[in-house]
Amino acid sequence: FSNAIVSEDLLEYFWHDEHKEYLLDLMRRTMLLSDWDFEDQRNMKTRLFIIPSMLKQEPYSPGNLQTSTNQDTESTEKVCVLDFGDSFLPSGVFERLVCLCVAISSSQNDAAAPFLWSSSAKVWFSAENYIKLKLEDNERIVFSFVNKFAAVNLKTVNGVMQKLKNDVMGNHLRWKVLLESADGKKYLSYEDGRMSGLSPWFGTESDVEEQQSNIAKNQNIEDFLKSI
Repeated sequence: FSNAIVSEDLLEYFWHDEHKEYLLDLMRRTMLLSDWDFEDQRNMKTRLFIIPSMLKQEPYSPGNLQTSTNQDTESTEKVCVLDFGDSFLPSGVFERLVCLCVAISSSQNDAAAPFLWSSSAKVWFSAENYIKLKLEDNERIVFSFVNKFAAVNLKTVNGVMQKLKNDVMGNHLRWKVLLESADGKKYLSYEDGRMSGLSPWFGTESDVEEQQSNIAKNQNIEDFLKSI
């Protein structure tokens, strides 16, 4: 439990074999647990799972930090903010958001294992594309995206948040999306950004499809979200 990673063997010990698959499915669907299926662990005889609510302040990542960050591009990042200030950010939303992002990452064969903290994370969606998440003041979740994948990552985050709202949290979960301007000097609302075609958030449909094809070679992310 020290790094929030649990093995199938341990869960069998606590839950007994006849209840294990039911409870695993329940925790996946309520976004309390995600499969931890990355290259370094795929030869193990037992399945591994991440429980984000058990994460500590200290970072956890398997393997060597320098090796993993070799996949990190040096591209300029763009910031997207989910602002819950007009309502409230319920306990457990950030952890469930991390859970869904890890589930997407785990489904992509070329994604490195994430780096996870209790209030921040860095999750790869492909060898080149990653997102950073940070919980701030319990009322904002700040994302940083690789600039050239900003449009498709924004679409992914919107899909993840809608799934979280529809499947678990309900209509009480409300937020505003704020997008960093092209010059980095201000933030625009999602609606203003869309109407003005704010770059790099709102490219043409073909641009988004090209980004999607680059980062989701193994499984379409929209289809994956529908399947869990």
